[in-house]
Amino acid sequence: MKIYYLNSEKKPVGPHSKEEILSLKETGLINDETLAAVAGDSKWKPLSELLSDCSTWNTAENSGSEMNLWQCFKMAFQKYAVFSGRASRKEFWSFVLFYIIFNYAIHIPMNLMTRPVTAAYEEKINACADEAPPSEIFDLVVELLQEPTVLIANGIGIFYWLVMLVPFLSLSVRRLHDTGTKAWGVIVGSVSYILMIASTCLLIKFVIQNIDFLHSNVEPLFPLVISLVGAFLCFIAISIYLFIKMLLPGNKGENKYGAEPRN
Repeated sequence: MKIYYLNSEKKPVGPHSKEEILSLKETGLINDETLAAVAGDSKWKPLSELLSDCSTWNTAENSGSEMNLWQCFKMAFQKYAVFSGRASRKEFWSFVLFYIIFNYAIHIPMNLMTRPVTAAYEEKINACADEAPPSEIFDLVVELLQEPTVLIANGIGIFYWLVMLVPFLSLSVRRLHDTGTKAWGVIVGSVSYILMIASTCLLIKFVIQNIDFLHSNVEPLFPLVISLVGAFLCFIAISIYLFIKMLLPGNKGENKYGAEPRN
């Protein structure tokens, strides 16, 4: 059985399966007073009344078919920025699976589209690599990044990453909650990743601006290199910790973060 519910703007959302509705109710996105209707029926009732009227919904908690991988992936977007509650291993790894699939589906065509341009610039860079100053090679790289096809490809890649970022972070937090763990690992991982990117950008900028000076004295690079290595090691360590946590089974029954996921 499929069911619709009215959101805060009184627009119908759905239809959803039993497992999806119950999961949304657990996270607080909907409640017993939310108006809902069975698919194909125009009668809107409070969700609590509708559930009590439908015998299909009065089965045991684990009865019925489980959500498939695609439904689990969609659930991450239905809970786009929900950092409370719990998420099962199936929900988390379904998201990772489709993230990888869509990532390749986007980047393979983009790489094919930009390949002729990048190949031409690679020939230019290789041709002057031995004789041209580093600043000239850097100018060629900047010129390549400003090519329309490269700009479009990079823009699509960044947009895809941004769209996936929030649901991935919220899902990671809920997956940790499922194991009874606080979300500090996701916070530390995010901060170390930002520091790693920032240190890399600062290092590249410093090298470009001081390329001639660095030929005779590389000591000014040490603080930036140390900060980059530190951020990188922290990111790797926390990534390994989170990877192991995401593989662990969730707590049986209810824990302090909510009820056990049904999917």
